[in-house]
Amino acid sequence: MRYTPQHLRFLAYGYRLLRLQDLTEAFNTRFNLHVSKTQVMATLKNHRIRCGRPRGNAKGSHRAWTSEQVRFIREGYRRMNIRELTGAVNEAFGLNKTETQVRALTHNSEIRSGRTGRFEKGTLSWNTGTRGIMKPNSGTFKKGDVPATVKQMGAERINVYGYIEIKVDEPNPYTGNTTRYRYKHRVVWESLHGPIPDGHVVSFKDGDKLNCHPKNLQLLSRGELGLLNKNGYSTMPLELRPAMVSTVRLLLRANQIERDSNA
Repeated sequence: MRYTPQHLRFLAYGYRLLRLQDLTEAFNTRFNLHVSKTQVMATLKNHRIRCGRPRGNAKGSHRAWTSEQVRFIREGYRRMNIRELTGAVNEAFGLNKTETQVRALTHNSEIRSGRTGRFEKGTLSWNTGTRGIMKPNSGTFKKGDVPATVKQMGAERINVYGYIEIKVDEPNPYTGNTTRYRYKHRVVWESLHGPIPDGHVVSFKDGDKLNCHPKNLQLLSRGELGLLNKNGYSTMPLELRPAMVSTVRLLLRANQIERDSNA
């Protein structure tokens, strides 16, 4: 087969973003061809096209988790138990992980909470020095009083991971409270487009977690997000990111069509 300049430009650009198998499938879909991975590899070698990536898997990489998700769990485990951490990581990344999966990651990656589960020597009990039932004092709240620190609906805060959270009138499934804080970018998206479908996440086009403007938000499937993260989407120039998203969606669509045809 003779490769045209257009073919070579596509391979040179795509090889910087995609692995060889993914590049082959995208190339065949784009030009309606049926070349093999071996043929693409030979063409890349003959024309001295390089991907610029180090060979092999990076040390500490995880097949089922992105580096951002592992960092989230590593930092969050110092403040939350496994149950709370599982709920938090599922909410943050639109996942459906179980407590067993999160616990396995912490074990296999040697992620430690720093907690022993025991009272340290010298720690005093909360009721040390009291006798019987504690009596009210001058600072006790009367029934119906609302503390001045209570936030109103719509109040915002920035959590330790850099995301904006907004207070909403929804029951908290983890604490049982009648209100909760949710990620603002998810609330903004749902207010315009309805509930986020299962298996999808809302991400920031420019990578700025504080920019929750509707034009900066995009809905991605977990498959799309994983492939984008795998190929360095967060480090790409802004003007190239829409093309990368389109390429990934085309690739996943082509894979789905092929699976359906073989079913």
